[in-house]
Amino acid sequence: MPATATIDAVCCGADGMVYIAAEAGLLLKGRGEHWQVLHPRATSRGFRDLVWYEDRLWCSNDYGLWTVHRDRVQRVGLPEGVSDCTGHLDVRDGVMLSAGSGGAAFREDAAWHSIFLRRDFAASVRLDR
Repeated sequence: MPATATIDAVCCGADGMVYIAAEAGLLLKGRGEHWQVLHPRATSRGFRDLVWYEDRLWCSNDYGLWTVHRDRVQRVGLPEGVSDCTGHLDVRDGVMLSAGSGGAAFREDAAWHSIFLRRDFAASVRLDR
């Protein structure tokens, strides 16, 4: 691996490549002796989770989601509310879950769905008092 940075996350993609997120947003792609830097510093904060979903790599931290497709790192535009649900990712049974301090949402069939939003929960608790 062409770096001595601390590794934050690893994902084995369905494309046969291994993806490594390291400190300060460094993102690497490779296998065996062949590695490339996809982005020397994709974000000011490193990625917490990497998952393979919808034929691409998804990367997350508390500030949003990014995808890597054909070696291009791109920030994902998220619907209202879903942008509050970033931080952690998981994939199971054709669904990707994104959860963070603002709530949780899932992506299925190329569409986002909110599970719950912290702000809505907090508002309902205040109303019940």
